[in-house]
Amino acid sequence: MSELIIASILAIMLFLWGAFVVMIFLQYIFSSIAIFRIMKKQSIAYPFLSWIPIVRCYELVSIHDSIKRENGKDPYFRFILLACVLVQTIFITYLIFVIFPVFPHLTQGPSPNDICLYMSQISASPQSQILGFLWVAVQIASTAYTVVYLISLNVIFKKYAPEKQSYFVCSVIFTLIPIVPFIPGLFLLKASKNNPAENQSIYTER
Repeated sequence: MSELIIASILAIMLFLWGAFVVMIFLQYIFSSIAIFRIMKKQSIAYPFLSWIPIVRCYELVSIHDSIKRENGKDPYFRFILLACVLVQTIFITYLIFVIFPVFPHLTQGPSPNDICLYMSQISASPQSQILGFLWVAVQIASTAYTVVYLISLNVIFKKYAPEKQSYFVCSVIFTLIPIVPFIPGLFLLKASKNNPAENQSIYTER
């Protein structure tokens, strides 16, 4: 009986994991199509870049900057996003080449006391202090990344779906709490079908 319960729980977990993966895939497809369409409507070069991971986020923020330039502004959000990605890349690279190589030494049979002494030495080393600094920088960059992304999404919805404020509200909720992660991409896809010229009487820049 217990084996049946365990098997049922594992089956449910596997189903939920598979469903989540499918929803992530749908989010990628929906948002890529939407960014591609809007890039073409905004006359942004190389719309096919909307299908490339990481680059597609840069292109979405570029759409934001393009819309702002139509109103005589250019906040250069795309460069802020690049800086955030650069910080995250430096952090991951540092982990791979500096921190991770240390751990195999801990599996070569030292005593618990040796391990504690070795870990205390590592924590007091300059490498550990640099890691701590990079960790704080990554948290700041991740927060800035999310803020820039949501602001860009808001500006895009204001132009391409000005009467559908719920699109942005729901997109924020399902971005921060990814229970149904394909919702933001679906709303962006719906908005991308609109002709912004038809929205000019409604769309106002704030």
